[in-house]
Amino acid sequence: MLFPRILLFLFVALAGLAPAAEPAPPDPAPAAELKISVQAAPGGTAARALTNFPDGSALVAFRGRTVDGARDIQVADWRDGRWSEPRMLAPEGWVTDSPPAAPPALDSRDGQAAAAWFTAADNDPRIELATSPDAGGVWLVPQRISEGKPEASVSLALLRDGSQVVCWKENEKLLLRRVSPQGDLGPVAQAAESRTPVDTLQLTVLADRDDAAPVRLLLAYETSGRAFTTVVTLPPLKELAAKDSVCSCGRASAQAQRGVALHGTIISVDAAAGTLLVKHDHIAGVMAAMTMPLKADAATLKALQPGQEFLGRMDDRDAEWWLFDVRLLGEPVVEKK
Repeated sequence: MLFPRILLFLFVALAGLAPAAEPAPPDPAPAAELKISVQAAPGGTAARALTNFPDGSALVAFRGRTVDGARDIQVADWRDGRWSEPRMLAPEGWVTDSPPAAPPALDSRDGQAAAAWFTAADNDPRIELATSPDAGGVWLVPQRISEGKPEASVSLALLRDGSQVVCWKENEKLLLRRVSPQGDLGPVAQAAESRTPVDTLQLTVLADRDDAAPVRLLLAYETSGRAFTTVVTLPPLKELAAKDSVCSCGRASAQAQRGVALHGTIISVDAAAGTLLVKHDHIAGVMAAMTMPLKADAATLKALQPGQEFLGRMDDRDAEWWLFDVRLLGEPVVEKK
């Protein structure tokens, strides 16, 4: 009986040395519910361009088809979870059975929007550009950007000062042209060469926050199944603004075009903090009507007082909104308590 007891003792001892089984991992937490809202976008199967705004709205541009067969550029807004009815951006009356596959180009900055597109209306192939100061609500009269006979692909970048840079292909060359905030056309410059048709074309701003530093853009394009990129460098915004002010023939200065326009009333002035408490109207594409503090320079703070109604512009500088270019509307209105 001794031998079985020894075996039992060894079995118990060895069992004590065996590693304990690891506890089973807890059940994974259930994944968050994925909510998907499916809704048809305006334009049907047309190629389209899309851009968004800080207030959560968006804008789509596409080549539509009117009842008389015209393939003109249309736009629609995304607000409150739905698309608006499409509306005409530029009624050119271009009737064609096979519209270009390339979509219009669209870009936005704060509440400003810009669109560029190819058209061959009146048997005159060209690139056109239009801008909107209120997130696509109203569009200014389009400008002709190209000088020769361009192909259909076009791209666009909107700079912080409100100017636009348009890129398109023409005569085996990728060309660039800057349009000032006042609408003055700059010279046409070559950015790259491509002897084959361009399938895609995209222009993106890399750096334009420092007024004294060169503006840098990234141009990306695809041709014959190969993708290419090139960096485009422009003079600093400060230098460009100086040139714009010379050729703008008495129009508003480049500085007056920066930021976004607003209409509001001064609630209070805090000179020590360098801020104004302002009640402003809805700013299309940027923010709803509200009361908010704005930074301002010493001269602006000194010139303003509570109760004054004004028109002005505000600019986002290092995550703070600054008020400038103020125009007073009448005398201050002091609320009676």
